[in-house]
Amino acid sequence: MGKTINVKVPTVKVIKGLQSALDNRKKQLADSDKGQKDYDKAREDFIKSVTESVLSGKAKVLETEVVTRYYTNNEPRVLVTCSVPKGLKEPQSDDFGIITGWAKQNVESEISELENAIRILKMTEATEVSTSTYSGVAKYL
Repeated sequence: MGKTINVKVPTVKVIKGLQSALDNRKKQLADSDKGQKDYDKAREDFIKSVTESVLSGKAKVLETEVVTRYYTNNEPRVLVTCSVPKGLKEPQSDDFGIITGWAKQNVESEISELENAIRILKMTEATEVSTSTYSGVAKYL
């Protein structure tokens, strides 16, 4: 069994490191939100372009189907399948840096943990932090 090493790090350096990690995660979420808006806009533009292509005759209608389960106000919905003209590319959400689901929850959880750790470290009067104290937040540094 090895010896335990006790290292002390200045509290200010730990706070700066945690603050940097916090800023990075907040930027990730902000970039993700912007990416989601950009993706939604790109997708909307793509749909408009496809619709315009169909109406102008540049896209070939391959199939039409009345979708009875989507009747609204006694008006049938029609599903139109068409070829997409060359040059039109459907936007992919992966290209926009969007964070979703559990990954987003994980980043939000880390932000909360980082904010709490920084808040506690700012309240301490100690000028140095011991190994046992910063081992809980070292994963963020």
